[in-house]
Amino acid sequence: MKELGSLSLPSWQTVADPLIESRQDKLVTGPKGRRVTVFELMPKGQNDNNWRKRHWMVTFENVTKTTKAIMNSNLRTFGKECATDVHFSEHNSPRGARLFVMFCGRLKAQSLGQVSMIWLGKSGPTLVRVSEEWRGVPYDNSNPNTFFWRKADLRRAVQLLGTTRLK
Repeated sequence: MKELGSLSLPSWQTVADPLIESRQDKLVTGPKGRRVTVFELMPKGQNDNNWRKRHWMVTFENVTKTTKAIMNSNLRTFGKECATDVHFSEHNSPRGARLFVMFCGRLKAQSLGQVSMIWLGKSGPTLVRVSEEWRGVPYDNSNPNTFFWRKADLRRAVQLLGTTRLK
């Protein structure tokens, strides 16, 4: 298997081997002739229905869109899932890559708020998405006292995602 580059581990990881305290899924599907590979980590005890933190990497083959177009598509999709206004911040990334954070005070489908930190990069026609997402009690984007996360933890997670590099 060809090495993609340097990918970050979850900010919440506390041991050297992520498989000791995390759940791992690998899924390979082939929609429209494209292969999509998902590698997902969650703290033990969490699953697809009750997760509060997850870290995942997805590769998509034969992608023609730019990382900016894909980022904008992510924002539109997240906006449809959010019952409140989506807030967004973009951070410094290597040329061609995108590192951004999306904030949703309350999801439509669940009574939870969500923060999604996403790094997008391309190696030729292969798109790589590395994400760390957190869910917690609903919050007011304009009132930091209602946030379910600590600012320092968010900064650390964004900084770790920013170390992602493709060859």
